[in-house]
Amino acid sequence: MNKKNILYLGPYQQPNYVGQASLRNLHELSQVEHLNIIAKHIPVDSNDIFDISSILPTLASSLDDITHLDGIIQNLPLDFLAINHYVPNIVIPFISPYIQYTNTDILSHYAAILVDDIKVKEQIQNKNTNVEVYEQNIPLILNQCHKERYNIGAYDHLYKFGFMGLYSKESGIIHKLIQAFLTTFRTNDEVSLCILVTATDKEKLELESFYSDMKQSLKITNYDKVIFMFNNCNHMDSIRFLNNLNCYLSLNAYTKYVMYEKYCKQHNIPYVTHKDVSHIQMPIIPILNIDDIQLKQNSLTTDSISKALLQSINNTSVHRSKNTNKSLSDLVCKIIQ
Repeated sequence: MNKKNILYLGPYQQPNYVGQASLRNLHELSQVEHLNIIAKHIPVDSNDIFDISSILPTLASSLDDITHLDGIIQNLPLDFLAINHYVPNIVIPFISPYIQYTNTDILSHYAAILVDDIKVKEQIQNKNTNVEVYEQNIPLILNQCHKERYNIGAYDHLYKFGFMGLYSKESGIIHKLIQAFLTTFRTNDEVSLCILVTATDKEKLELESFYSDMKQSLKITNYDKVIFMFNNCNHMDSIRFLNNLNCYLSLNAYTKYVMYEKYCKQHNIPYVTHKDVSHIQMPIIPILNIDDIQLKQNSLTTDSISKALLQSINNTSVHRSKNTNKSLSDLVCKIIQ
């Protein structure tokens, strides 16, 4: 089979969440034997550059090395898209399921749109009835870490709830979660709460002090089934963390963590969302400032979290969707034949 020359445009060298998402897509495409991927970095919201040579050492082709293109993949925000009618154009847009966009009609100019969320797919199709929109598996892994898991020693046999996030932004949710767990489960219950958290030394002391004070106020003397794991919550560690859970608590105020709900869906890990637990209906808004974040944190109560924990352990309120989506590489090969 002759190799197809594909130009990939995306912010894959940015050292942030957008760059990591782009890099994961580019990495998966680069593994397809009959695709010759020519990549061009397009900065989106940062001019900083991340060295990817250790991850993608084989991407040596440039536009000067080829005589024709068989397709273009634009992995960019809507405002960055360019229209080209000479070769098939595939768009993997950066679109959040929690924001209502007004400019999705531009997507009608492209051969196909690839998304990783059913809500985004529906939002695009509502305005572009003639465009092909495919729901793909999100490429979450750059190596074999999806088979690895954290071992937490003596607690490893317990039923494990898990949460991960930034303490500086989500201390309110973390505190409510700890309080809900301690008031819901007894000492002899075979249940633990694992918290993977990014925190400064001062914040670590604050969190440990809160936990100690909470146990003292509840007269709990010999009970340490809340496990803190401090690190920078990088992508690989997050995957290893998820692989060891019985139920992931996706209660974050930041939409960037939605991708881990998708990982759970793809790998059959039960999970609970913010919407499942919230006692008020949150408006569809971008999380842009501290007031928005505080509103989302305040929509959770200790009682609503306790109820969700009990329902989850009884398998009555967890998401267990069977994944039927195709991989990014399979969809690209189907579209560009």
